[in-house]
Amino acid sequence: MTDNTRLNKRILLLICVIGIACCAIYYQNLPDIVAVHFNAKGWPDSQSSKMLNLLISAGAHIFLTALFLALPLLINKLPVSLINLPHPEFWLTPERKKATIIELKNRLIDFCIVLNLFFIALNYLTYLANRSRPVRLNLEAFFLVFAVFLALTAIWLIKFYRRFSQKEMEKNQQI
Repeated sequence: MTDNTRLNKRILLLICVIGIACCAIYYQNLPDIVAVHFNAKGWPDSQSSKMLNLLISAGAHIFLTALFLALPLLINKLPVSLINLPHPEFWLTPERKKATIIELKNRLIDFCIVLNLFFIALNYLTYLANRSRPVRLNLEAFFLVFAVFLALTAIWLIKFYRRFSQKEMEKNQQI
């Protein structure tokens, strides 16, 4: 297992800062009341003040980043019986636990990067919708962003399960 944690953390923090900066830039160009939720046809069905929108949007980036950075610390303190991982009896033995936690940390950071990028894209689409007249969400763009997010999530899950698969377990036993 490799430890790319430092690089991954830096990338995550950079993307988080970019997300917050985008929220602040959008704030300046939004009306005082903004559409924050849209129905299945793209029409707004919920509004908030632009300040509340800024706080929630920027707060989501901060909260997710902090949560995903803290999860490995929590996982490290949990009893092995509470950690849901393929083949925990192998990966969480005392001699492998530290390396497994590092691997989990990297995998969680990777997924948090995907989540932050997804929120950046959603915030941008919401910004564009609020700048258009009449206010309306571009559904084609939304579904494209959502499809990319789902595809990246599926890829992440496949890679995660492959990494902790029976095959990898057997390969590590031979070392």
